[in-house]
Amino acid sequence: MRQIILKPFQEKALESLTDEFLHKWKKESKQTIRFQAPTGSGKTVMMAQFVKELVNDPRLTEANLAFLWVSIGGSKEGDLASQSRKKFTEYYDGNTAIEITGLDDLDRDKVLEQNEILFFNWSKIKTANKDGRKLRREGETEITWDGMLERTKLEDRNIVLIIDEAHRESGSLLAEEEIKQIDPRIILKVTATHDSKEVDVNIEYEEVVSAGLIKEGILSQTQEDFEGKGEQDLDRYVLDLALKKRRELQNIYDENGIDVNPLLMIQLPNDELKNQEEMKQKDIVLGYLREQKVDENKIAVWLTGKDKTDNLANITKNNNDVEVLLFKQAPATGWDCPRAQVMLMYRETKSPVFQVQLLGRILRMPEAKKYQISALNHSYLYTTYTKNEIVESYKNFEGIGPNETKIYDSFVRSGIEQTKLETFVSQRTSYGDLGKTFQSTFLSVAKKYYKNEKSLKDAGFYFNNHLDLNLIVDQKITDYDNFIKNLKKSKDFGQEMSLTDIEKLYKKLCIEILSKQEEESKYGGIARSYGILKSTLNVFFEDILKVGEKKEYYQYIINDLMEGANSILIPIINKSLLEYKEIREVEEKEKDKRKHEIKMVKVPLSKIKYSSIFEKIESDKCAMQPCYIEKDNQNEKDFIKYLEGNNSVIWWYKNGDQGSDYFSVKRDDGRLFFPDWFIKTEKDIWIIDTKSGFTATGDGAKIRARALESWLEKNKKFKGGLVKPGPAGIWQIAYNSDLDNWSDLKL
Repeated sequence: MRQIILKPFQEKALESLTDEFLHKWKKESKQTIRFQAPTGSGKTVMMAQFVKELVNDPRLTEANLAFLWVSIGGSKEGDLASQSRKKFTEYYDGNTAIEITGLDDLDRDKVLEQNEILFFNWSKIKTANKDGRKLRREGETEITWDGMLERTKLEDRNIVLIIDEAHRESGSLLAEEEIKQIDPRIILKVTATHDSKEVDVNIEYEEVVSAGLIKEGILSQTQEDFEGKGEQDLDRYVLDLALKKRRELQNIYDENGIDVNPLLMIQLPNDELKNQEEMKQKDIVLGYLREQKVDENKIAVWLTGKDKTDNLANITKNNNDVEVLLFKQAPATGWDCPRAQVMLMYRETKSPVFQVQLLGRILRMPEAKKYQISALNHSYLYTTYTKNEIVESYKNFEGIGPNETKIYDSFVRSGIEQTKLETFVSQRTSYGDLGKTFQSTFLSVAKKYYKNEKSLKDAGFYFNNHLDLNLIVDQKITDYDNFIKNLKKSKDFGQEMSLTDIEKLYKKLCIEILSKQEEESKYGGIARSYGILKSTLNVFFEDILKVGEKKEYYQYIINDLMEGANSILIPIINKSLLEYKEIREVEEKEKDKRKHEIKMVKVPLSKIKYSSIFEKIESDKCAMQPCYIEKDNQNEKDFIKYLEGNNSVIWWYKNGDQGSDYFSVKRDDGRLFFPDWFIKTEKDIWIIDTKSGFTATGDGAKIRARALESWLEKNKKFKGGLVKPGPAGIWQIAYNSDLDNWSDLKL
């Protein structure tokens, strides 16, 4: 066996873990041990040693132990269980009584053997996804997870369940019923930050630093760094700072004869708009690196799919030639590159969420020891995120932050009978985006309220031409796992924005406004639409203020838009977008002259992918599992609450609002209408479209109601209509398209 040389703090922790295990083993009921160790403390190494010591402990010779190692996380972050399995294999080097296996070792007769440890990702056995259903099928000839557990129980084997990254566990991720089926004698939860304060064994951050495994801290960009910025572009300026720091560190390593090539990691925005005309951030960064004479062979790219360079293979070695790594999400939990020492994080375009877990990638010491030079005992962070954006993203922060990916998979629940229906596929030449004629609609709406500068001032519009970015500066992150809590207490630093920075922020705010619209005023093609909104606001202010220089009014607009709920402009924008919807539909009808094909779709769909504007909820009756709904759609949330509490409802399904995979009916004007809901009751299937306020009675609602009414007349086994909220939590339905007679909805 390869010898594992543990640090004193690790040996101490393992002694405590063993004592805790033996203490709880004596109890007959299922027991839980909570082990908390900072990121970078060598949790996998300690667990490998711990398992080895348990199987060789003379006090447990009759224990008949087997181990299950579950990693909490999806495939988007890589196969975390395989990474842990690989580390165990390397440490044991094949000379051990412990058998290391995975789900690929399942067969029809598989039993967890004594002293075996089987590694798996939780996502692989969930019944809510395809892989999980495949492994959970019942049947004598099937290779199943359930069958393995049943056969293991017949051997009177005691299972120890090790939950890795347990801070990510929740009722929806690691269901209690699944743990009950595994029936472990001991559950060992391993994490950097436990939600519970009841931690059985804890390793302090300072112990790990003193041992030389992780850096003394992460130092952020400083106020002094920005003294020479002036009118320079912020994105380019922080890249220059990061490159300069990497070269500075390289020189120190070289001068001291240390064979380490420090790596600069650059996180690119993950939500750049498709089809946008501007250069992608990747191309901008690569272009600037070329200008700075960085050798192309020393730049690695790790993006999704095939967008990867060939020089990634040995990038984690201390003396590897690669100096700069461009990535989006790939190097997350479980990726170890101890020479990574500088991080540059660019803010997301639409939904700025600072991924604090990525800081863990620059925590480790390259040679697992402290240096005499202080600069080498620290890592360095540069970012365009503001302090407020980071704190707002983590209002309920209780640890290292969410590891949610941007796309969530959901699957139809087992036992639900899918219905095949005809839908229409539109051969589009237009995309439901804003047209240039939006300008006249906006000006018409805006000037009803604000005819001049005085009327804006009287309404509370603040003509503030000072615009600062509240950047992170002078931070020393010595407690990575509690970074956000400490950041809240830090002082503010306002960095005056250049015109280029202001342009970028203006664009971002326009994108954000369009992205957050309710269904009735939502437009497709945001990459094509935000420029129309921006130019419309410009024209309005040029007319109001009688000026032609954008720098004279950009700050006014941006400061107001950043007020959110207190903005003067946003309500006018929202109203204009709503009014323009019908105008745009008429325009597109004339332009489009659509042709429709017919295809069959299943309701509910077998699988749906959701974007980051959706959030997961607990639901007993949602047809899809996990269940996702739009974060900011209160009308939907209210209707779901009604459905969940209705005893007649067996399941409900939220239809999509565009695309050939979702059910649609034709309107009188030839356009397509996507009803909101399918609801299964004991006797019927209902097709319902929910509206609220004036959207429940306007001309658009009547057009949709006629389309649905016409379809229902031809498909008598379905019921439905337009539905709106009524008094005291009651919902009302209009059974005819005139929308002049509403009655209580009785499913």
